Amino acid sequence: LIWNVPFNGLAIARGGLTTDRLLADPRIAAEVRPLMDEVAGAARHFGYEVTEEFIRSQLEVTPGMGAYAPSSLVDFLAGREVEREAIWGEPLRRAQAAGLAMPRLTALYADLRKVTAGK
Repeated sequence: LIWNVPFNGLAIARGGLTTDRLLADPRIAAEVRPLMDEVAGAARHFGYEVTEEFIRSQLEVTPGMGAYAPSSLVDFLAGREVEREAIWGEPLRRAQAAGLAMPRLTALYADLRKVTAGK
């Protein structure tokens, strides 16, 4: 989820963008790391080890993917159902139930609910 939450989510929520286009837009690119950190913090709360090195490696490998369309974006553009609840909704609900503040994921999930309504 560390990579999927921001890249799959932003790809859909920001207008159907591939990873290279997400990273090329400074405003969108600035959303990636904070989302990763938020998800990593929740994962740590639940006992998962997420190192800074792992997060950094995810950020470093992504530009080399080029014009990569994450799987959720592929589904969205093809008119198929997006795994909105599995990737964004359920992790958000679990974190909130544990008392964790997840403002960035909350906002992204709200955006995704709007753009994926009916899909």
